[in-house]
Amino acid sequence: MRPVYRLIALILVSFVVHANATKIGFVGNSITQGTGLTNPELDSYPGQLAVFLPDSFEVSNFGLHSRTLLKKGDYPYWDIEEFQQALAFDADILFIMLGTNDSKPQNWDAYGNEFYDDFIALIDTLSAGTKVPEFWICLPPPAFSVQWDIRDSVIVNGIIPILKQIIAERGFNSIDFYTAFLDKRDLFQDDIHPTSEGAEEMASMIYEALLGKSIEKVQDVNVAKHKTVTVSQDAGDTGARLVDGDPLSYWAVPELPASAVFDLEEADSVDAFAVHFPSSSEAGIQYTIETSLDGQDWTLVVDETGREATDQVAGTHVTVPLAVRYIRLTLTGVVSESEPIAINEFQALKYTGSHHACVLSAKLDRVTSSNRYYYVHFTPVNGDGEVFKIFRDLGDGFVRFPGYESTDYTGYRTLVRDGQEPTFYNVSYSDGVLVASDSIHISYLDSGVEEQGSVVIPGTMTLYANYPNPFNPETVIEYALNQPGKVRLTIFNSLGQEVVVLDQGHQTVGMHRARFDGRQVESGVYIYRLELNGSTLERKMLLMK
Repeated sequence: MRPVYRLIALILVSFVVHANATKIGFVGNSITQGTGLTNPELDSYPGQLAVFLPDSFEVSNFGLHSRTLLKKGDYPYWDIEEFQQALAFDADILFIMLGTNDSKPQNWDAYGNEFYDDFIALIDTLSAGTKVPEFWICLPPPAFSVQWDIRDSVIVNGIIPILKQIIAERGFNSIDFYTAFLDKRDLFQDDIHPTSEGAEEMASMIYEALLGKSIEKVQDVNVAKHKTVTVSQDAGDTGARLVDGDPLSYWAVPELPASAVFDLEEADSVDAFAVHFPSSSEAGIQYTIETSLDGQDWTLVVDETGREATDQVAGTHVTVPLAVRYIRLTLTGVVSESEPIAINEFQALKYTGSHHACVLSAKLDRVTSSNRYYYVHFTPVNGDGEVFKIFRDLGDGFVRFPGYESTDYTGYRTLVRDGQEPTFYNVSYSDGVLVASDSIHISYLDSGVEEQGSVVIPGTMTLYANYPNPFNPETVIEYALNQPGKVRLTIFNSLGQEVVVLDQGHQTVGMHRARFDGRQVESGVYIYRLELNGSTLERKMLLMK
């Protein structure tokens, strides 16, 4: 069962009245109401717009399914309680999107000649309050097939021309959802109603129209991931696990103090760090974080030597932007000697000029004969009022959980069956910026490797999850070969068309790495395929611009 969302729906759709707030109302049908979405209050386009806009705006949604603009239509908007609520709301700005249901034969064929007059009457009625709102007329999105007798031919040839005429005559503002979504059928769940992603794009268009700027999209990058680690001591050569991207592996330390030095290979700008602990009760490890440009002169940037046990599974620390080449994590003490001395993962987040997404951790909860249960934890980095949404992929593409979470939310419990490898990431929003985290992957079984002397030979040919993922604009793909042979690593788009060949030719046993630059391609899902001696492996990745 999914956890109860802590960000109250009424806050998200901004029904709470803010002093001196600009009041925005939405009049519409099922598209506006959010029909078909898991949580319409949160995921409808007015609900998502309420999250995107600053607190100086108050948003209310007066959409209801099946409604027509036509007074003589089968289900007129004029006859419902939501219409009276829209009148009483006394909006400063009012968005109107009606007409989709008017395209039905029983409505348009009989009364379509009354659409212009009825729309003007609606405008005049909504203007009869204590103030005349600023009207925004929305051209409805396409109907990609005939559903519920809704006809796209009537929308584009009958309804939209009348709406454009009214917009021109009255000097109204407008939003053209029809043209914007003509080539985006995949954003509509049933060819009529937008998915949550489609509703988000609609909200983004309105945000840009109102504020004159787009919502910025940023990718968090852990610059320490897969970099060289030198540890003062460990148990069983586990130091590299600090940056392997596996949330369940850990650096085991037999005694304290112990240090790990990360070489980023070149100087980079960093403004946040995260230290992941083995369990929610194992947070009493005390530590410091230092940075250096030359590996000789060190600057203390995080001092947790007085840390007490808490229930956090990750310690996050924001600093001023630092020019860094080397990072030193030193474990100085532990609250209880009975606790294991271990760290799952260390992250150094690249400075982007904005906030950071929640960092993700995973903990094994319990094991049954056929299933394993894990908790995926979301730990805020900045904690400045940002909200976040969760994406999960069980192997058939990322699915977005409904609505935004507040950053006091802590975890999601997931069941993993044999053969599954669920992937999670989150996108955090604050003040006009969406920041996507790197993803984490949870395998049902540990991947097999066998030791031969000092060389680790992969037990099988393995294609690893790219990082970061989602990415913008670059990502790294790693793969392990358990036998030498002719290799081909290829990128395909979602239509199966070849985009680029990253690696090709004879390669040796062991680990290999390639980099994909997405600057020359569009946002979307891409497939990367590894071929070796007749064997093929594939994974998906998401470019988010």
